[in-house]
Amino acid sequence: MTLTEQCQGTKALIEKRNAGQKAHANSEVFRQRATDLQGIRVGIAANLALVEVLKQHGTKLNKLPPVAAAKSAKEAYATALTADPLASSKEHAQFKRSIQKVSNDVAVVVREVLSSVERELPSSDETFLKQVEVLPQYKATVDEIRRRRQELLGGRSIHDRSPTELDALLSKREQLRELANSLLPEEFPQSVLDFYKVARRKDGAALDALTPEVRDWLAKRKLLQNVRLFMKD
Repeated sequence: MTLTEQCQGTKALIEKRNAGQKAHANSEVFRQRATDLQGIRVGIAANLALVEVLKQHGTKLNKLPPVAAAKSAKEAYATALTADPLASSKEHAQFKRSIQKVSNDVAVVVREVLSSVERELPSSDETFLKQVEVLPQYKATVDEIRRRRQELLGGRSIHDRSPTELDALLSKREQLRELANSLLPEEFPQSVLDFYKVARRKDGAALDALTPEVRDWLAKRKLLQNVRLFMKD
């Protein structure tokens, strides 16, 4: 091989190396773009998964943000990449801004809905529960309401839930609401609560505490047979 041929070969290797270095530098730009867009995509997907769970449980949602601008920016970016990938930085920036806005807006909608759900979680009045639990036949229900209410959030904010965890929480919420609704205050007249309160004391209740209202309430629930009269000397 002549010296000229050796020089030409070395030159070719140098040019190939330079081209490779340039391609690597250029590809780094696109790798960074892909990383940025993937991060935004993951955020949108996570919030949309929560939206689907909320919809499945019939939760009212605020209107989701429009995506027309993001679609238009995507089309412009795709066209620029086809024409000249290295000259598409402007279109990339516009596309990134547009989908970041969509991501932020979706996150706001989800955050507001979850906050609303958290405020509306069933929470039976503890004072009422203390009154009802003196009725032996309802104590187990009261205990179950308290247990389910305690474990509903388990010390964690609703905002920290994955879609699967949110689905489980909303299911428990519906079960708790159904159970809590079985103990409506209007179904327990104060005269009945007062009767049980004194009847369960050591000395029992006076006969005049067994008013017609109390007798009717007990009779409708087949509880009158549990009442016994005792004569005191």
